[in-house]
Amino acid sequence: MAVQAMRTRISILILLFAAIACGAPDFHELIQSGKASLGKADYPAAERLFLEACDPAGGPFSADMNGSCEHHLAIVSEARGDLVQAETRLLKALAAWEKAGREFLPSYAMTAMDLGEVYRKEHRPADAERYLLRALDLAREVSEAYPQIYPEALSRLGGAYAAADNATKGKQLVAEGIDAFRRLSQPQPAEEARAFNTLGIVDLLESHETQAITHLGEAVQLSVGAIGENHPDTAAYQSDLALAYIRARQFDRAEPLLNRARFVLESQPVPNRLRLGTIMAELSMVACAHNKLAQAEEFGDRATAILGTLPEQDHAAGLLARVNIAASFLAQHRLAPAERILPATVEAERQIAPDSCLLADGLRILALLRAQQHSWREALDMYRESLDIYERKMGPGSPAIVPLLRDYADAVRHSGGSKTEAKRIDARARAISGYLPPA
Repeated sequence: MAVQAMRTRISILILLFAAIACGAPDFHELIQSGKASLGKADYPAAERLFLEACDPAGGPFSADMNGSCEHHLAIVSEARGDLVQAETRLLKALAAWEKAGREFLPSYAMTAMDLGEVYRKEHRPADAERYLLRALDLAREVSEAYPQIYPEALSRLGGAYAAADNATKGKQLVAEGIDAFRRLSQPQPAEEARAFNTLGIVDLLESHETQAITHLGEAVQLSVGAIGENHPDTAAYQSDLALAYIRARQFDRAEPLLNRARFVLESQPVPNRLRLGTIMAELSMVACAHNKLAQAEEFGDRATAILGTLPEQDHAAGLLARVNIAASFLAQHRLAPAERILPATVEAERQIAPDSCLLADGLRILALLRAQQHSWREALDMYRESLDIYERKMGPGSPAIVPLLRDYADAVRHSGGSKTEAKRIDARARAISGYLPPA
């Protein structure tokens, strides 16, 4: 769950405190102080305040107080990358809200939404969909009193569908969420920024770089206005926008965004290692594009070191970052470090994201490695598997498959395959890209 969501949610969770303040005034003050620390992304301070508020010695606690404790501590757990603990706490929070009664349906909806997000990150799409649909149903039910929950639930559910390779349905729901945000009497720019970022990431997956730049740029602009340039969520959006510029080969526009995002994250008490490793990987790609090979090697090695400390239950973002690092190594003709990263990464993608565009991208880069190693037959098998996934997920005419088709044709030629087949593949790439040879 994004930290900025807490700002939106203070107005909703405030209904808890009328009952709480009478029996335990310190609880209210500590929770509010913890939320303020969350708003600054100071997770150690937030956790300390929440634990103090939720100390059993200060009990007895009501069900709604227990729900608030578990939910806020779950936010800290997720921010630290401990999804297992976040899931456990969110399930306890749901049980507490249910016990507290219908008065706390808005709080139940938000917890269900956050639990769905955790399941999405754990690559459990069925569980994610179940809880996010439940959150959406409840958001509709309480929309008159709490209209801001509904667009958030829509966009979160859309993001889950997009992550599960249902981009069409995902983009539709996120777009509906953005429209709903803009109809609110009280704007919610931080959550709207998150929705635009989701839309931009889906654009990137579909190789629509121009649209991605527009949507991700909107996310950055909204986030800067809502939570400031020095917030790690803003830095995350800047990093995603930089990736869009890299994909569009606009490296000069990507570099300052990455340097800014890196500065913000490294200034945090506990930096997000996954995001920092991703930024280092992207900086390696930029340096390589500028032919600064020593700098590219340094950034690539730093990214590898950071990501190597992450747990094996890695998220899709971590796997994508590893693939990007390996691609940078291949551009530098550093085959040994790419070999150390890619096969294990692709195997992990097979386990957590089978039959996905994430796997297809990993297979394509691994095929490039095998081609540079002159293992042409192995490269051909990987190109075919990657192409099959892309065609089924994005359609046979998607521009995303053009570079893959060209590399595939080159591998056919080098492997001693049919020249006619290689020409046919090249012709298909030209047709998709709209290129017509001179008469």
